[in-house]
Amino acid sequence: MDKKVDLSDMDPQFLKPYEKTVTMATGVLSRKTVRMCVKLPRRSFIRREDIPVNLHIQNNAPEDIHNISAHVSLTVVACSGKHEGDIDKKFHFKGIKVKQDGVPAGESVQRHLTVPLDFSHSDSPLDNILIPMSPLDCYSNLLHAVYQLRIKIKRGRMHRNFTTEIPILVGNKFQ
Repeated sequence: MDKKVDLSDMDPQFLKPYEKTVTMATGVLSRKTVRMCVKLPRRSFIRREDIPVNLHIQNNAPEDIHNISAHVSLTVVACSGKHEGDIDKKFHFKGIKVKQDGVPAGESVQRHLTVPLDFSHSDSPLDNILIPMSPLDCYSNLLHAVYQLRIKIKRGRMHRNFTTEIPILVGNKFQ
């Protein structure tokens, strides 16, 4: 049975609206940029809840953005506890990916994504088990879990892609 991870007991900063703006230069000598502003209603979510993401993307680059994708990732580090800092295993899991069309060169667009907090497509039991992530959890010295919302802007051919990561909290109860 799952341990109850109550989001109302977590850091209050994760319950407030969140905004992050990142800018990437499109070339070594170019002053052209791609700018992405991400807005979330909060950064704490219940397992299997959809995460509403509002994006504002300004593509000041001379090339089109091909697509925009987002998913939740989970990194779990399992430690033996024999020596401080020992890492025995590190596991990475990806949630279901959501994709949207790109942005033409020189345009600015608003997009709304609904990213599922769902790992049911993977071969792991993650859809049935909540990995504890509270620092107050009694297993925190042996098991450390980090959930992140990852948003990626895919550009063409030889151009750099653009990724931002936002840490989120995941629980199974909210008062």
